Amino acid sequence: MYLLTDSCLVSLLADIPVSCRCGEKPKPTKKRVGSAVTVNWICDCGKTVKSLASQLALRYGSFLGNFMLMASTILSGNNYQKVALLAKFINLGLPHRTTFQKIQGYFVAPTVEQYWSNIQASAIEETRATNVVISATKGSFPREGTSGQCTQ
Repeated sequence: MYLLTDSCLVSLLADIPVSCRCGEKPKPTKKRVGSAVTVNWICDCGKTVKSLASQLALRYGSFLGNFMLMASTILSGNNYQKVALLAKFINLGLPHRTTFQKIQGYFVAPTVEQYWSNIQASAIEETRATNVVISATKGSFPREGTSGQCTQ
């Protein structure tokens, strides 16, 4: 993942050779989608000549970097407000709060719950194979320097 300023992006886009069959030079139009940017070169004749995105596109128009950013927010113990404040300070695009909540509810929480269930099941299986000895005293613990007595 990279952070890229708008001026550097414009400079990079200027180096990409793009032409339309009609002979006109298409102009790049940028659109911010959370932390991603999409660029479409649209000719004056109305044709979209070339398109690119700064991140891998997932289903339904979402982008991998946005997903990773929102999932990492939860998994690192942060919350949306803290990350949104950081993004505001550095002028970083961020998916909307509802997108964050959907990613949390549909993907991150179920995955964490499944992982936790697997750890619990593994721990339970380990303890089942262990012999357990339970020791009890007569209502109080022995004091330091004394030993517990066996009562028969």
